[in-house]
Amino acid sequence: MHYRSSPNELFAVFRSLAIRNTMFLQLCASAGGELVDITDPTLVGRLEWNPLSLSLPHGEYYPTEARRRGWQGTVVLAILVDVDGSVRQPTVPVSSGHRVLDQAALEFWGQVKFTSPARLDGRPVRALVYRKMPFKIR
Repeated sequence: MHYRSSPNELFAVFRSLAIRNTMFLQLCASAGGELVDITDPTLVGRLEWNPLSLSLPHGEYYPTEARRRGWQGTVVLAILVDVDGSVRQPTVPVSSGHRVLDQAALEFWGQVKFTSPARLDGRPVRALVYRKMPFKIR
């Protein structure tokens, strides 16, 4: 199968990779220890990670102003999960297009607690995980 990409599609992919790589390097420097990216294909078979092992905050997270104005969008977050499951330094590499939604996503994920850490070769490690958080008015 041959896949053709437009220059704009290729630019978006390379731009996303550049943002991801820059962010990963910054997080490595501030993590204070080993950090793994759960999307790293070289870790298949060595990395254990259960993305559903988390405790979510209760309550409404959709900002009232955004709901009233009909603002919707999806925020993509990069989240550093520490060895104790706590969330550190959530960042927004891809904005929803609305600052209030991006901020709500950061606040929400800042309250999340993962109940089991990522494990590399059987030992707990800090992990960089990615989440999409859709804001849709129903």
